[in-house]
Amino acid sequence: MKKLSLLFSFFFCFYFIIAQEIHGVSKAQSFNVQKVIVPPILVAFNTSVKFIDDDGNGRLDAYENANISFIVQNIGKGSALGLQVLLEIDGGVKGLDFKKYQPIKAIEPGKEACIKIPIKGTKDLGTGNVSMKIIIKEPNGLDCDPIPFNFNTLKFQEPKIELLDGVFSTENGADVFKKKIPAKLNLIVQNTGQSVADKITVSVTNPDNVLSLDRNLFNVGSLSPGESYKISFGFIATANFNQEKVSFKVTTKEAFGKYGGSKVFTVAIDQKLDESNLVVQSENSKETQINNEKCPTLKNIQIIDPNSIDNKFYINNGQSDYNILDYELINYDINGVVLKIEEEKNTSFNIWIRDGFSENNAFVKEPISDFKGGIYNLENIRDFDKVIIQIQKKCKKGLSSMFEISLVNQ
Repeated sequence: MKKLSLLFSFFFCFYFIIAQEIHGVSKAQSFNVQKVIVPPILVAFNTSVKFIDDDGNGRLDAYENANISFIVQNIGKGSALGLQVLLEIDGGVKGLDFKKYQPIKAIEPGKEACIKIPIKGTKDLGTGNVSMKIIIKEPNGLDCDPIPFNFNTLKFQEPKIELLDGVFSTENGADVFKKKIPAKLNLIVQNTGQSVADKITVSVTNPDNVLSLDRNLFNVGSLSPGESYKISFGFIATANFNQEKVSFKVTTKEAFGKYGGSKVFTVAIDQKLDESNLVVQSENSKETQINNEKCPTLKNIQIIDPNSIDNKFYINNGQSDYNILDYELINYDINGVVLKIEEEKNTSFNIWIRDGFSENNAFVKEPISDFKGGIYNLENIRDFDKVIIQIQKKCKKGLSSMFEISLVNQ
């Protein structure tokens, strides 16, 4: 019994030792994993910044699209991923449509990318100067240095499509308007506004029992400021026409649908039509005598250098209804030159100054309306090789005459 007790004690101790070894706990281990970054280095070239607008005059106008482009290079050893262009704009010019953030593609080490940023002038665009900073944002804060840039803007210049003249005549040269005799309503449409008008149409509405001998809708297309277009509308009053007068409503429209208008022109049955004294009646029911008169030409227009000792003249006076003078400006400072107009009272002028070598004769300076005469400064045009100055003299009864000067700097 004593031996059995000793044997039991031995096995219990052995089991206890084995259990201690099986249920032992291993010593904890730790690992340190760090992300290794190979950085990109982004460099933007200020001299590569270009501003390209629709009309190519380097200015953003209302309703115009433009692109700002520049070059960014990655001179680092790592790929530039997750990049965005950030535009920061200072100044109070409103009416700019653009995305503040714009994602761009990755730039591999040693490579460069040409970035284009679209920007648009809305109808609410103001006139001024936009100052901006262009920044390439990199997710790890490795942004490029800001690129400063600025450009000018011009608010919307309204076109205005007007019906200046409406004259009745007969096709056979007779001096009396009668039924069953073909006749014409001769119209002059002009853009008297400050910007190009597009998609211009002129529609003529004729009364019952008056047949149109031509189409009733005329597609004029585009008219630049001061430009006019002639329309001849043929018609015939039938024997069934029982009114004393024939009235036509003429309506002008353009792309915006806001800057046209309408007039009513009327001619009486058996009304005498004298070739030199054609009668036109508008919607205000007052007859206007059109005596084939013209707006007097520009009699005193000068381009002078008032700073010269002898008050030097370069252009002096105009002669004809539409006078085109070409004058070569050779090796002198055009910044001091002024335009001087001296005319009779109650006369006003529209003035347009354009780049003569651009495809669409883009404006060099903002157009001026209702200039009353005097001195008009021609500063800031010396950088243009050819400048076209268009002057429209506006007289009473809707008449006008044009004068154009082409200044070529050689």
